[in-house]
Amino acid sequence: MASGKWFSITPKKFIIQYPLRSYMKGYIAIILCVLLLAVVGCTFDPMPYAEPIKHVCNDGSVVYSPDTCASVKNSISRESAKEPIKKNFYFIGESAIGSCLKLTVKSVRFAEKIIPTYGFTAIAPEGKEYAIPELTLENICSETQSTSLALQTKVVDEEGHTYSWDLLSYAALESNKFGDGEIMPTMKSTGELPFLVPKNVTDLKFIYQFDILSKDVVAFDIK
Repeated sequence: MASGKWFSITPKKFIIQYPLRSYMKGYIAIILCVLLLAVVGCTFDPMPYAEPIKHVCNDGSVVYSPDTCASVKNSISRESAKEPIKKNFYFIGESAIGSCLKLTVKSVRFAEKIIPTYGFTAIAPEGKEYAIPELTLENICSETQSTSLALQTKVVDEEGHTYSWDLLSYAALESNKFGDGEIMPTMKSTGELPFLVPKNVTDLKFIYQFDILSKDVVAFDIK
């Protein structure tokens, strides 16, 4: 018998003998294979990382898929199709548009007297003067529109004081008056509308409310 150690399993009918040294070598080989597979599995990447390709759309935006450019374009189109924010502040010469009326403040003048060709002269009290904007109001709808000077017009100064149109100086304007009442489709009303204001005010706004029942109000800087 060889000098190495032996162990034996002795069933009832047969005897199998393995050398102990060979048995240990087999276990070591199995452990080394398992470790090798673990190392290879950790370092092997079946799908290596690839840097995504950037695409620049016509509008300058950067995306990672050319199909996204169309989505960005459609999104911008939808945003631009939205109704723009309504402007509420205007200057002389500009036009403001309401639901059915278009208002333009063509000019403004200041006077201490309004002298008509015939009739009485309107004279402003001491320390005051007339602010007289020239207005054009156009009906841009297919139905007749009604207007009211008393309810739809006023002037406001920098302190928030309001001034209504002045009846006496309005009469002295003779024919060049901005009238109220009804304006037929596509027709215009043009004329001057006087307001009695203090001379020392440095900021005046002409306020017009397009619809008496709504909050559609615009302001024109007239001083």
